[in-house]
Amino acid sequence: MPENRNGLSIPGNTIYEVADNYSFASMLRDILHKFIVIDGVISVHVIRDDGEVVEGLTTREIDEVQLAAVIAFVMAESKAMALKVSNDPLAMVYLEFRDYLLLSSPLKEQLFIVVIVKPTANIALVTTELKKNRAALIEQL
Repeated sequence: MPENRNGLSIPGNTIYEVADNYSFASMLRDILHKFIVIDGVISVHVIRDDGEVVEGLTTREIDEVQLAAVIAFVMAESKAMALKVSNDPLAMVYLEFRDYLLLSSPLKEQLFIVVIVKPTANIALVTTELKKNRAALIEQL
C-alpha cells in the first residue's frame, strides 16, 4: 500500500499531492486574488493599524509603504469618529479621489483590508466580495 500524504494515491502512482508548505501567505493570497480579478481593481492589501503591510496584490506599481501609512492614519481617525458619532463599530470607509476610489474595512483588531479601484469599477461587486470573504480573511489572520 503506497504512503498517502496530503493527496490522492493509487498503487504505484501519485495523482496529486498537496504541498506540505502551503503557507498562511499562500492561503491569504488566494483570498485576495478574488478581489484583484474584478475588473477595475488596482490593488488589495491587508494592513496592520501600525502601517505594516501583511500581504497585498496589485495590478500596477504602488508605493505600499506610503499607502499603508496613510491608510493606517485614515482608519484610526475613522474608527474614532465612528465611536463619537454612534456607539457602533466602523464597518467600511470609502474615499473617493479623481483617479481612484479606496475602500477599507476592519477585519479584526489591528488589521484591515484596503481595496483600491478605478472609478469605473463595480463598487457593489467589490463590497459584496468583501462581505463574502470577510470570515475567510479573518480565519487566515
